[in-house]
Amino acid sequence: MESALKPEVTMQRVVMIAEDSQSVHTVRAVLANPECEVLVADNVPAGLELLRKPYVACLIVDCGVPELTREMRHLLQYSAEIAGIPVLWITPYGAREPLAQELGLSRLNLLPKPFTPLQLLERVQQSIWIGPYVPGKAPMQTANAF
Repeated sequence: MESALKPEVTMQRVVMIAEDSQSVHTVRAVLANPECEVLVADNVPAGLELLRKPYVACLIVDCGVPELTREMRHLLQYSAEIAGIPVLWITPYGAREPLAQELGLSRLNLLPKPFTPLQLLERVQQSIWIGPYVPGKAPMQTANAF
């Protein structure tokens, strides 16, 4: 006899920390759907509050402001409460490899501007699959996915 109970479905959340309104608009347009909520902050303290919400599947950080990126990397490295959240870093227009090296970011977690909606969707899914961002450590695979 089949059970009348259905498995619990939970909403996935993507948190974005960015000051670039065009990037925010694009991410919301591509990712927002009934199964995914996009929450946006324009600074690290506000983003940290959003990361404390349940069901955060991925963090997107716009690297257009290097100070914001460095602060976020520091928090991800030393804050146990958000250590398990995968991160996708969106690089500024025309940014090259030296920016990634300067910020200590892996090419696996970078999405350079301009990007297509499909590239964004693929990279968010890949970031969730690769696993949490841990500076200086190889990425792990997780079972979370959209």
